[in-house]
Amino acid sequence: MTRSRLVNLLGIAIGVAGLAFVAVRIVRDREAIANAIESSDPVWLVVAVLFGLAAMTLLGVNWLLIVRHGGAPAPWRRGLYWFFVGQLGKYVPGSVWPLVAQMELGRAHDVPRRRSGTAFVLTMLGYPRVAVYDGS
Repeated sequence: MTRSRLVNLLGIAIGVAGLAFVAVRIVRDREAIANAIESSDPVWLVVAVLFGLAAMTLLGVNWLLIVRHGGAPAPWRRGLYWFFVGQLGKYVPGSVWPLVAQMELGRAHDVPRRRSGTAFVLTMLGYPRVAVYDGS
């Protein structure tokens, strides 16, 4: 099995595990979730989803700008895909999975692990794109 195939399988496994943990949690807490949804205003739920998507997209753009700032070959569409798939790892117990997923997805496409890992940390700490990372 090639290294890129193994990385792909690892990414798929992390994504599936993340979705499985979310599904288990939803099933376990379905009554509390149903009560919360019933007592909420649908307009505010839509607003919250839109703002959440916008916030995650801005984090992804920030991450990608930091990665690209160092000269890594990361196209916009594919780079945002790496970011969002990597973020599925946050639903798997253990806080390291989003970092591992993003580093491996990037590495499979010629982005050094160190660059994508540093971009992940800077993005999650709230550093703007102007943070300079020279790759050393």
